[in-house]
Amino acid sequence: MGRKLENGEDFTDTYGLRTRKIPVDLSSGTPVKVRYFALKVEPGDYLKVHAEIDVTNDAGRETTKGIRYTVGVGISLWWYNASIATTPVDLRTPTWKQIGASRGMNCTVDLHHLAMDITGEVTIPDDWPVGHSAGICLRADAHSTRWNANDPDGGDWVDIENHGGLTVTRYRASPPPVDDPRWAQLAALEQRVAALETPTPPEVLPCP
Repeated sequence: MGRKLENGEDFTDTYGLRTRKIPVDLSSGTPVKVRYFALKVEPGDYLKVHAEIDVTNDAGRETTKGIRYTVGVGISLWWYNASIATTPVDLRTPTWKQIGASRGMNCTVDLHHLAMDITGEVTIPDDWPVGHSAGICLRADAHSTRWNANDPDGGDWVDIENHGGLTVTRYRASPPPVDDPRWAQLAALEQRVAALETPTPPEVLPCP
């Protein structure tokens, strides 16, 4: 019968926001870490990740020129091996992998406030090191072709409000206990259902 997913547990980030501002640059800029935390996982665990973020487009508001403009905001989910050392050699960065696809929306000056959410899922591989924790991270970036409208070197940003969050539901994969007779009964039932679903060849009658 293989393994079953059970004991769904919810985990939420306890560190809070890692930054309150996202610098505005070109789309080739580096995303910033917004929220992240780590949890113990085992091979075969299934993680369902959900994150929410609220941003405010104040780009250009506190500058001398005061030029306001639309900013594109992108968010993405990532996971990595949080138990690998980063010094003296950074071995952790190569383990970062994106969860699902990124999401992006424009936040205009008139809209001002933008709420976004993103969901993804990941299954811990069978070769995951025993005892290691998986880090889960929400990243965000802000970009615009007018990123340097107020200063040739840029410096505008969008604010991250202290709302939203990052939640992971972990479903633990575990082998069925061999001493539980209910598993044998369930296996027998599945075999009977499979037999009923197997098409029966039509009966061929002899010619009179």
